[in-house]
Amino acid sequence: MAEISKIDELTLIARSLAMDDTRAFGRLVDATREPLRRFLFNLTAGDASLADDLAQNTYIKAWTNLSSFRATSRFRTWLTSIAVNEFYSWMRSERTYEAIADDTADTLADTSSDHAHFTDTRIDAASAISRLSPVDRSLVLLFYMEDMPLRKICRMTGLTESNVKTRLHRARARMAQYLSSE
Repeated sequence: MAEISKIDELTLIARSLAMDDTRAFGRLVDATREPLRRFLFNLTAGDASLADDLAQNTYIKAWTNLSSFRATSRFRTWLTSIAVNEFYSWMRSERTYEAIADDTADTLADTSSDHAHFTDTRIDAASAISRLSPVDRSLVLLFYMEDMPLRKICRMTGLTESNVKTRLHRARARMAQYLSSE
């Protein structure tokens, strides 16, 4: 589904809140499903099942907390913030995440030939991103893939601007090192 305008977005949110209209919220879900799923897929280092679970939890949390949406940003930005928090919550509850991420990175590299629509460059970049720590991976994805401004990333993650810049710089250097060693 194509992206909806800010006015349509606000209208759908108002209908969802005022009339408990699940169809209106469903249109918001339809408009954000693919970008959110892609973001979570990359954030989870290619774990489609986990990405789907996190997306579902994100939408449930968005529905139950829709009244807290202040419209200072787009709905998709607010939703991405919830998704990042869901991912961090999941990470805290899972002691084995690093081992899963390592296995997923290996699997991603092994199965990349099955995805003909990816170019070699995209596969290499996805592999390099998947090797970053979960926090650094989320920062790279938010800044470069979601094109989110530093201020919003800072609000979302609770990190200072200088910390985000430093982590992005180090993540780029690590990614370059991964890419040059392959």
